[in-house]
Amino acid sequence: MRMLRVVRFVFALGLLGATGAYAFPITFSFTGSVTDDPFGLSSFGAPISGTYTFDSAASDADPTPSVGSYPSIGPGFGFSANVDGTNYAVAGSLSVNVANDITVDQYGAIATDGALTLELFFEDSTQTALSSGALPLAPPAIAGFGFRQFRLFSDDAQFLGTVDTLICSAGCVGGGRAPEPGMLWILGTLLTAFAMLAPPRKSLRARGALT
Repeated sequence: MRMLRVVRFVFALGLLGATGAYAFPITFSFTGSVTDDPFGLSSFGAPISGTYTFDSAASDADPTPSVGSYPSIGPGFGFSANVDGTNYAVAGSLSVNVANDITVDQYGAIATDGALTLELFFEDSTQTALSSGALPLAPPAIAGFGFRQFRLFSDDAQFLGTVDTLICSAGCVGGGRAPEPGMLWILGTLLTAFAMLAPPRKSLRARGALT
């Protein structure tokens, strides 16, 4: 009977741990340089840098096969950029977009608040840069994209630029895979169960009384 109760306990807790959702923010950082500035606010080759933060568990809002659109909404998500010393930011929302084998491969991140739009857009005409339409938790290798562009649009500033680097700077997970807390939960639960099954040890005083 005791064994049956422990098995039920392990199964219930393990199921909860395995099915529990686990999300965390991931931040990618990029650098590049200006290629077009219609407002004349900067110059060709001026430095661009920035970051964008998204939800590792963002759901795909696009039902199209091999295409994914992953919105992240809430505090902590968004896109920021610095163009030749001037900062720009959109906070509270961001979408990561992926397209695989639709005659091209595409990857992008975009955030807008109506007044300002910040965007990265990559495209690979060989269709080899991406393997699926899933949300990448590690930065895609930008060398695989022949076209890599930074875009900024607002009423008083517009910039286009080339992107030279893209790295993970926070929330990074090796291999681009999220940690699996459910498995850790199950392991801890099993250890607890083994401890419960172990026969109680008699104290030395009790054993001495028996001899």
